[in-house]
Amino acid sequence: MNRLDPDILFIELRDGVTLTEPIIGRKYTLTHSDITAELFLTIGLQYAFDRISDMRDEVLAQWVMDEYLYLYVYVYVDAWLIWNEEDGRINNTDK
Repeated sequence: MNRLDPDILFIELRDGVTLTEPIIGRKYTLTHSDITAELFLTIGLQYAFDRISDMRDEVLAQWVMDEYLYLYVYVYVDAWLIWNEEDGRINNTDK
């Protein structure tokens, strides 16, 4: 794919977010179907772990404010995700 085809991108806004707010604390979950090649972007206050399955690769991102505004992006290809609720970090491990 050279360019993103908007016809195969489906966006879901979860409770607590709009198209523009909030920025800080917003989390993005991008999944991809290996069967249809469709992309599914879920935007919410939590990652959409319910959208993650063995048939997809994931990109997770979140805005973080320190001294500057950062977009942290986590890319997982063929890996298990481990969510650490205590520190908010995502770790991975081999299947």
